[in-house]
Amino acid sequence: IQYLQFGKSEGATSAYLDSASGVTSGQDNGYVMMRVGSITGISTSVIILSGDGKLSIKIYKNGQDTGFENLISSKDKKKLDYDIQSEEIITYEPGDILSVYVEQIGEINWSRMTTMVETIS
Repeated sequence: IQYLQFGKSEGATSAYLDSASGVTSGQDNGYVMMRVGSITGISTSVIILSGDGKLSIKIYKNGQDTGFENLISSKDKKKLDYDIQSEEIITYEPGDILSVYVEQIGEINWSRMTTMVETIS
């Protein structure tokens, strides 16, 4: 099991999150997978400073939305989400790039987002 760390210290509009090394991930950069494997989990915590809306935190593979995401609403009591899935649902090959994109829906001001992606090879 591997855990890929992403985050953003300052809230922004819709954007790719930074990797653990502090470099912003994106369509063509992120964690390059070295073995065949599966994405099996995603968890996110965030601080909502103000506003009303939702944050959709999406895992991307090679610049394409995998459909596996966390969704956090400004109305949620706890500003966190976690989801797991079985192996072999979303797979990757050596050389595939995994990144995380946050889509801001509505007028919401946020900061300190931490996202972990669980993979199994």
